[in-house]
Amino acid sequence: MKKKQRALIALFLVMLIGPMIFFQLLKGVIDTENHENRPLVSFADVMQAPVERWPVAFQEYFDDHLPFKNQLVALNSLISLTLFRSTASPLVVVGEDNWLFFNNIGQDNPIDDITGVTTFTQSEIDAIGDNIERCRGELSEHDIELYVLIAPNKEAVYAEFLPDYIRNRAVSQSRTDVLAQNLRDTEPNFIYPKDIFLTAKANHQIYYKYDTHWNDLGAFLAAREVLERIGISVSRLSEYTIREEYPAPCDLADLASLAAFCRDDVRYTLPEFGAGVSWSREDLFRGAVRYTSTAVDSRCVVIFGDSYSDALAPYFYLAFGEVIVINRNVAEYNRDDILAQYRPDIVVLELVERASSVLLHDDILA
Repeated sequence: MKKKQRALIALFLVMLIGPMIFFQLLKGVIDTENHENRPLVSFADVMQAPVERWPVAFQEYFDDHLPFKNQLVALNSLISLTLFRSTASPLVVVGEDNWLFFNNIGQDNPIDDITGVTTFTQSEIDAIGDNIERCRGELSEHDIELYVLIAPNKEAVYAEFLPDYIRNRAVSQSRTDVLAQNLRDTEPNFIYPKDIFLTAKANHQIYYKYDTHWNDLGAFLAAREVLERIGISVSRLSEYTIREEYPAPCDLADLASLAAFCRDDVRYTLPEFGAGVSWSREDLFRGAVRYTSTAVDSRCVVIFGDSYSDALAPYFYLAFGEVIVINRNVAEYNRDDILAQYRPDIVVLELVERASSVLLHDDILA
């Protein structure tokens, strides 16, 4: 009996301590990155916590630094995806053919857009029109042209891949559809290329399967619309050679701890666009980048955008001599200071559709 007890104790200790030992040996070759988009609890945080909170703080520290945590979370996510068509993250929705969609619970949720939970009243639509017109007027006093580009939600373009419980609740017109329809005649420089995207996707994938964002082809289609409105002729997508590259971005798969299993998506690029134009990049401050190039058109463009502007930027700095890209969600900036310093000829405000309520702000560029 004592031998059995000793054996059980030994087995328990091996199971308790073994993973920690093996983790120390393997942590240099396995995934140990932080995928949670938050700082992990450090031991210093535990020691600085009030004494009465030490047990909770230590539990949080242990949970954050559990050996093989990423592998265990990934396994759990894979089981959830395979058996239950869900993920470990409530922010990620699994659709048909394992397409992933963003369920940004709370503000700026694309699921709320497509199901009509979020709407614009007519007074809000009128206010948006007034805000755009006022901003356009203020810029025109300095000979600056304004273009407003709304990047369609992935969920609106690839609604057929949404799960049934969402697709069956989809409305015929989202708030941005209604907004674009109301502004069509009064704001010619308001660009919402959803119809163009719905046509183009029959021949090309224009959003990433496991990522929130449009891919380089989607960004090209949007940029082409803006450039054509500005007066710059751009060849159609069908006239370019499209190159396939790996790996493709997968922020939603990362969020759901599924990146290791979502490797079949492709990144498409247009290497011929801007051929012969050389360019350089300068980081101005956090969230702001300045590009200069040898493009024939020497005008300056300032893009106030979000993360969708990352893929958009090349189609501008390969067409214009100077382009400043400011991520409104990251950078701290003063609009007037930016305009005074760089004296742009053109300003582009880019917003993803789910954040279109930004247009209700009195200063839409702030």
